[in-house]
Amino acid sequence: MEKDQKPNLIGSVWKMSAENLKREPLIFLPFLISGSVKLLFLLFIFLAPMDPFSIFLGPPIRRLWGERFLHYPFNFLLTHQLFHPTQIIIYIILDGFLTGIAVWLIFQAFGNKKVIFKDGLKKAFSKYLTLTAIVLIIFFISELIFRGERYALAKFLLKTKIVQPLIKQGILDEVMLIINFLFVILAETLLAFAIPAAIIENKRLFRAIRRSFSILKTLFFQTFVLVLVPTILYLPVSLLKNNLPQLMEKTFPEITLVVLISGILIAMCIDCLVTSSVTVLFLVKKGIERESIP
Repeated sequence: MEKDQKPNLIGSVWKMSAENLKREPLIFLPFLISGSVKLLFLLFIFLAPMDPFSIFLGPPIRRLWGERFLHYPFNFLLTHQLFHPTQIIIYIILDGFLTGIAVWLIFQAFGNKKVIFKDGLKKAFSKYLTLTAIVLIIFFISELIFRGERYALAKFLLKTKIVQPLIKQGILDEVMLIINFLFVILAETLLAFAIPAAIIENKRLFRAIRRSFSILKTLFFQTFVLVLVPTILYLPVSLLKNNLPQLMEKTFPEITLVVLISGILIAMCIDCLVTSSVTVLFLVKKGIERESIP
């Protein structure tokens, strides 16, 4: 595909995705479920140091983090610390499954078929292990990137001319976070079509991954843009999360909940946009392949 056609394809995919969502708002339901589950867990974590939950949860909190984390304002720091691993667990156990449901609903809407949530539920449940394995791979790649960056920084880069000015200006953590953010987007791009391949083409794990790589040979630029543009909107939230203790000192402790809740709501919309556009691109590519068969 020629370079001057790439933006046209991206625009067309976004347009078709928006039309799908407008015509079939049920597509948004899996992401709404994911966001609601995260909000409920956030609420539970926030209430953990308070009565009556503190009767059961107070002793382990006191033992693991100390007495002060049971009281204001340190309970907000505890909420931030505990919610991060909770999000990871929800992402691995639930989000791949819900994304699979959304992909099936988008597939049905794209073909002008009746969109039935129960059908998407059955389809995603039948591929649960594959979907979970895909999100696990994305998570492990992201973790390897993060740990690799930290290792390279500690062993090779800390005293270099590039890094030293960043340390003096106090922005090294922010720069590293942005670099990690972009690498994670790249990892998500590499496996962007794995879930659509598993759900729509009924492929098993390694065949789904191979299918994703195959499509990326001709559509890497478009896919990267479709993932990057919505996801970059989450970067300010990531930067705020990274500096929550300092932010609490400069503002008020309750800012923690504002940032975490905003992050959940923004991520919910971003996931919907990325999944919708990537799935539509997958279906467009599938249609082109079908037309090219003599």
